[in-house]
Formats: sequence, C-alpha cells, structure tokens
Amino acid sequence: MTPTRPTPKRASSAAPNADALAALAAPSETRRLAKAIPSDPVLGVSAPTRVAAEAEDATTDHPPVVADVKVKASYYIEDSRLKRARAAYANLPASRRPRSFSDFQAAAVMASVETVEREVNGGEVFPGIAAGTLPTGRPLQS
Repeated sequence: MTPTRPTPKRASSAAPNADALAALAAPSETRRLAKAIPSDPVLGVSAPTRVAAEAEDATTDHPPVVADVKVKASYYIEDSRLKRARAAYANLPASRRPRSFSDFQAAAVMASVETVEREVNGGEVFPGIAAGTLPTGRPLQS
C-alpha cells in the first residue's frame, strides 16, 4: 500500500473583510511611496531643473525642445573602437554614467554633431534629414 499525502486545506469561502479592504484602498501617508525626482547623470541636473532650462531655451534663438521618440540607429564600427567605448562607459563613475550604453553613444554622437554645426553652420542647428535619403555605400571616385 502506498502512502497518501494529506489533502491541503482549502481557503475559507467567507467574504473578505470590508473594513480591511477599505483601509487598503484609502490613501495613507504611511503607505504612499514618493517617487524619486529623476535626474540626468550626464547633465548633472534633476528633471525640474532640466525642464526649467529647456523652457528658458524656448525664449532664445534655439528651436524648441520637443520630446522625441527614440528610434533604433545602427552603424558599423571597428571591434576595437567599440570595446574601447564600452570600457569608457563602464569606467565612468556612477554619478556621471548615463542610464544605458545607448544613451552614452547618443551623447557622443550629439557632441560631434554640435561641433560640426559650430564649425560649418555658424552654430545653427541643421534641419533634420529623413532616414533613407543619405547616399549609401562607398563614394564613387571622380
């Protein structure tokens, strides 16, 4: 004869305590968790400061800051350069490290873009060009 396991006890079918449910639903200062103010470790400012700075930029000659949707951008890079970039990102102090390696790369690209805009376009922002409009492949020899 094989031993049998005891049957597990079933939960009571009684209705839940209405007072306990009401206490859970009521806002309580002891239960409420305040969200941390997001900060940008690259810029070294908190979100309210960054928003205020962007609002100030709206009153200058710069175009308004629009919340962009992130899109995937891919490119080819030598393996040794990519490893070097990863090492640089990994060795940043946590207080200065962007949230992700993608954010780190985007900041580096934008720093280069701003340099070109200063040198070639008198500091003016270039108008955007849609994806798929740049020539691809190796340039033809003339």
